[in-house]
Amino acid sequence: MLATQNKPRAKTAPPAQTPGGQGPAGTGPALRQKLATLGYDAGKAAVSPKPRYGPGREDATAPAYPDFVGGPGDPKFETPQQLDDPALAKDDKTGKREEHEYKRYEGKLFYRGVRAQDVSQGWLSDCYLAAALSAVAQRYPNTIKEGIVDRGGDVYAVRFYHVNWRGDAEEEWVEVDADFPWYQNKNTWAYLQSTQKGELWPSLVEKAYAVWKAGGKGDYDTIGQGGWEGDVMEAMTGLQSDAETVSRMGDDDALWERLQTLTKGKKAVTAGTFDDKHGQDPRFGESSGIYGNHAYTVMGTRTRGRGKNKQRKVILRNPWGCGEPTGNGKDDGIFEITLAEFRDKYETLTSLDG
Repeated sequence: MLATQNKPRAKTAPPAQTPGGQGPAGTGPALRQKLATLGYDAGKAAVSPKPRYGPGREDATAPAYPDFVGGPGDPKFETPQQLDDPALAKDDKTGKREEHEYKRYEGKLFYRGVRAQDVSQGWLSDCYLAAALSAVAQRYPNTIKEGIVDRGGDVYAVRFYHVNWRGDAEEEWVEVDADFPWYQNKNTWAYLQSTQKGELWPSLVEKAYAVWKAGGKGDYDTIGQGGWEGDVMEAMTGLQSDAETVSRMGDDDALWERLQTLTKGKKAVTAGTFDDKHGQDPRFGESSGIYGNHAYTVMGTRTRGRGKNKQRKVILRNPWGCGEPTGNGKDDGIFEITLAEFRDKYETLTSLDG
């Protein structure tokens, strides 16, 4: 459990909607069109390469699976509109906007507080956002709770921070309502949501982030073509992030020490996998349960066994809320791999300095 919480840099009441923010999202094609024609198992394996520029990265969209929460009447939704909604993401092949319908999601802001396991990526290519949000939820749940204010009438204010190179943070509040894109053909909510039925906060953060990053009315496409985990963690907490390359951390002992320093130090941490080389890299895909060009939340570390049988393990979470190596128990996206496997498949670590 988290022993301490970082404190907001400023104590101000949420003002009226003031969307803004600068900075491009990462680049790379989404797989929404391809996945729309596939079932769950095939969808998990349908991972294609994405270009990467610096720390930016892209991922496969989460597959649609039968127990994806939500549905007509559970919780029931209506269609009243209080605020303008962000434009939907664009189809990568046609360049046209997706044709999801906005529907009202009625539920509670928080169900069991804020947990890393609440976050479930949808059909938008924003694994970087989902993994980072899960990492912040694990280490700084109170910061998220304090940063989402219920204004009444299904309108909420979400706090983000601009962090400059000196580490100074300026907060900004964005108002959004509880209307979210509904995927008619899949009979589910289209984008990021909570694994807890009737819980709103993950969907609200994603929607507000789309408004904040694009400015004005907002645009899901701005955040749905890849991005930087560190940007999201900074925006949620007002703390500076740090990106590192796994191969430059030294030998296995040095890498293990760094991972333990971060996780035992209660840092929010994500890890990004290597490019899967057009789906041809045998390290990735359904056979291994780990996917290329994808961001994961680092949940912790542990050792198993003794003496010669002692193994150092890294605990990770797939932001899909599913999709993991076999033999790791329930398919909830949380799994552990050896340090050697981690070095083999993961290219970057991103963490908060706070």
